[in-house]
Amino acid sequence: MSQNINIDVNALLYAAGTFVIGLFGLITYLIRQKFKDIENKRDKETCDKIHSNTEDIDKKRDKETCDKIHSNTDNSIREIRDDIRILLEGGLSYRSSLRQLNEEGQIVFKHSGIKELIDENIPELFDKISEINPKNYYEVEFQTEKIINDINNENNLEKLKSCAEKVNFPIKALLFVGSVYLSNEYLKKRPELLKDKQDNK
Repeated sequence: MSQNINIDVNALLYAAGTFVIGLFGLITYLIRQKFKDIENKRDKETCDKIHSNTEDIDKKRDKETCDKIHSNTDNSIREIRDDIRILLEGGLSYRSSLRQLNEEGQIVFKHSGIKELIDENIPELFDKISEINPKNYYEVEFQTEKIINDINNENNLEKLKSCAEKVNFPIKALLFVGSVYLSNEYLKKRPELLKDKQDNK
């Protein structure tokens, strides 16, 4: 009888030990799964955050690109519109072999202040024309249109803007009017360059 009781106790202890070990294993598994779920959730949140930030960066970059394209397009349209305006409004000079300002060109010339700005720089502008050594008045007119752009710099930009606002014309138009004035003033000092025109009369 005593032997049977000992056997039963041993079996019970063995079963209890097996149950405890199994329970411990189950608890360990559940804890690992819990940590794994936490890590997966954290990884997902991290990935979602990175994805969200990437989308925001892409959207911002796309917006900046679109804004830049839009700005460049606006500037191009504005320049074309200014050029068309000069052409469609009859221009600012007569269509003659030797350019002279028409009535509208004279108004722009007198009231914009472009004359004063050119007079401030005229010695340097004359020197640049002379360096090219023009052979006739055609070359003088052609070169003054290029050289006049030298006054369109940072030092004179505010003055040019002010001149443009006074007569409601773009800076390009003022520079054109100024080039006519500059070429005529240069030809007064170099009348021999008008010989071709006089021969054609």
